Amino acid sequence: MRVFNTLIVAALAFVLAEAWFIRDKETWSSKTTSFMPEIIESCLNDTRKMLENDPTLNMRYKGYSCNGLYFQAGMKGSEISAVGLERFLRCDPEMAEAARAGKDWFHCDVWGGAGGKRTSEIGWSPEGLQLCSWDEPIDHAPCTGKV
Repeated sequence: MRVFNTLIVAALAFVLAEAWFIRDKETWSSKTTSFMPEIIESCLNDTRKMLENDPTLNMRYKGYSCNGLYFQAGMKGSEISAVGLERFLRCDPEMAEAARAGKDWFHCDVWGGAGGKRTSEIGWSPEGLQLCSWDEPIDHAPCTGKV
């Protein structure tokens, strides 16, 4: 019986570890809500249309400025992402919720590809700021400087 219990505990630990390492996405957003939801939603629709017109568009480094906000979507370290639209859509429910709330910034990391690595970053920030590396700053707030 003891061996059986040990096997059950080991199997459960494996399943939980597997679930942790195979993440789909992770999102963060500001606590402040200074922007009108209609403005954010309009800019998000523009960004979505750009990606629908060119699903390989990488807007990670050259984002889209819209009404005082800066939108970014794409892969870090790569100029071409064949899955830009797909990754954008994976963050869509959380982005829509943050937009309706008028959040000042939103950041979504999407995992995928070999080994379940983070492959795309999607979000917006006030003009003059941009999405930062996933570990800096700790709260995932936008920053200045290079991404």
